[in-house]
Amino acid sequence: MALTPRRSELALLGVCLIWGGTFVMVKDAVTLIGPLAFLAIRFAFAAAALLPLALAERAPVGAARGGWAPRAMAIVGTLLFAGYVLQTIGLRFTTASRAGFITGLQVVLVPLAVWALRRRRPSPRTWLAAILSVVGLGLLAQPGATGAALPRQILGDMLVLGCAAAFALHIVAIGAFASGTPPLRLALGQIVVAGSLAAVGAASFETLVWPIPTPVLAAAAFTGVLATAVAFGIQTTAQRHVTPERTGLIFATEPVFAGLFGMALAGDVLRAPGWAGAALVVVAMALGGSGRPTAAPRPAEPMEGLV
Repeated sequence: MALTPRRSELALLGVCLIWGGTFVMVKDAVTLIGPLAFLAIRFAFAAAALLPLALAERAPVGAARGGWAPRAMAIVGTLLFAGYVLQTIGLRFTTASRAGFITGLQVVLVPLAVWALRRRRPSPRTWLAAILSVVGLGLLAQPGATGAALPRQILGDMLVLGCAAAFALHIVAIGAFASGTPPLRLALGQIVVAGSLAAVGAASFETLVWPIPTPVLAAAAFTGVLATAVAFGIQTTAQRHVTPERTGLIFATEPVFAGLFGMALAGDVLRAPGWAGAALVVVAMALGGSGRPTAAPRPAEPMEGLV
């Protein structure tokens, strides 16, 4: 079945559902093992799942290096690592629901990044949708409702805000490189880069836990295969048909799913303002446009401002 812009958007929405369900799982796992070690294990599962599919994928005719793009993979992999390490460490200090909501601030950072790096001015409709999303996310975050000590909460929130910035750049980078690189190979390459950085960091800064606790392995396998290999395979494919700005708006639903899973699995409480915020996020996503690119995607090349 051929992907259309609408089907691509639905696929990205499914990715958000998967990601929204991982916050509670990851938060529990990093109480048993270092965050970098957890990420290294998670990305190892993801790479193992993607490897045979990426090797079997056909490269475009005339593609350099058989369709492998080391520079593109290094850029998106480094941004992926930065986003996940900041988010995973931040989850030690803030709730799963708050982390999901703050991560959603990438919705307003993506148009800014596109404007700065690709000189494409966001439309008034995109700005309105982004503003509504930020207001909605602010209502969802429920400041002061975590029950955690304020300094720890602020530290966790700031780390996750850095994660949102990294993920915004990651979306823009995928949009820039997706048309010139086979999607599964790009997904595998970024996962290998991110996993390697996590493994080096874990070996350098964390204490080895052996044997690895069973709950950690279960969480790493689930998040590695479904929330990493499958999710990023879908993202790198779908973003051939959806603009980075629209992708950012769709990804604003991730905190809604995170909040719902947080309530169902971790006892997080969503008050009336939070429900209003969730509704605003959905309205903003609907307002954001059709998802059809305003211009043909550029071929794989270094992005201004990143290299």
